[in-house]
This record gives sequence, C-alpha cells and structure tokens, in this order.
Amino acid sequence: MHTRTISADHLQLSLVAMRLKHSRTRWAAMSNGVTTQFCDRRGHHYQLPHPPLMQPMDSGRMATVLHRVRMHGLPEVKRTFGTGLRAMQAELSTSILKRAAS
Repeated sequence: MHTRTISADHLQLSLVAMRLKHSRTRWAAMSNGVTTQFCDRRGHHYQLPHPPLMQPMDSGRMATVLHRVRMHGLPEVKRTFGTGLRAMQAELSTSILKRAAS
C-alpha cells in the first residue's frame, strides 16, 4: 500500500483560488494515486499512476447523489447541500462545479 500525499503548494493555490473574486471555479488539491481507464468492451483496462495534482472539481456523479437525497424530500436537499434543489441542479448542469456568488 502506497502512502498518499498532497502537495502543500497545490493546497495553498487551491485556498488562494477560493479567495479570488473573478474566478468562480472550485479547485481541489488531489493526492497522488492511480486512475483506471476502461478502454474496451471486454473489460480490459489499464492503470495510470499520477503525482499529486491540482485540478478543477468536476460534477462527477453528483447528479445521482442529488437524486437520492431528493427522494427524502426538499428539506433534506436544503439540509444536505445548504441550498435548494434548483440551485443544485443549476450548479450540476455543467461539468465543472462553480462557487456560489458572494
């Protein structure tokens, strides 16, 4: 088992990016790890190791999570995400997560 690390420079840059008024993208400092690529129908895949990196946060499978939370009612959406259903749907309509307007 490999020790996962996050670059202190990437963490600092992510925190600075949060404070920039003109940038609305959410950034994340990610640890080193392995990305698995599925490349054919038979299920053969290969793994790509990667160093610690900084990247924009993508919406990934958040729409599925939102749907599951929505099944418990609108108050649960507000309690879980801190905002309403329409605001969450608007945020997840793009592949990159955006910061709320301040």
